[in-house]
Amino acid sequence: MLKTFGADSSNQAENGQKIDFYSGFEGEGEIVLYADNIELHIWDGYFAPIMNIALDKEIEEYTEAFGVVGQYQTLTGWCDVGAERSIIKFPQKELAVLERLDIAESLECFQAELSEDYKKDIIQVYKALVDFFKQAEGIVYIEDC
Repeated sequence: MLKTFGADSSNQAENGQKIDFYSGFEGEGEIVLYADNIELHIWDGYFAPIMNIALDKEIEEYTEAFGVVGQYQTLTGWCDVGAERSIIKFPQKELAVLERLDIAESLECFQAELSEDYKKDIIQVYKALVDFFKQAEGIVYIEDC
C-alpha cells in the first residue's frame, strides 16, 4: 500500500539496514531515527498523525507528554528549527507510549477524513516505529531533516 504515497515497504531492514518511508517525498519534511544497527526514515505526513494520536492519548490519561511526543508538539528539542540530531534519552519509555496506542481506532475517530489507503500506510509506519524502538541498539538519535 505504501507505494500509493511514494514510500517503498520493501525497504524493511534487517540489522544494519535502512527502513525507508520517505522516498517519493523528497523536499518535504523528513524524520530520521537511528541507532547503531538500524535507521528509520519517515515522511512527516506519516509521522505527524502518529504524534498527534500519541499526544491525544497523553492528554486523555492526564499524563505529561514527554520525549519525542512532547518535543514534537512544543517544537522544542530535536524538532526546534535549526536543531541538530538529538539523543532519545529513554527509548524504552518512547516504546511504552507507542505501544499504548490503538492506532487503527484512533485514526477512525480523530482522522476520519483520511483515505483508507493513507490510514493503512500510517498503521504500517506506526508498526515500523514500534519495531524500531524494540530493535534499536546503542544510543538512539532523532533528527528533523
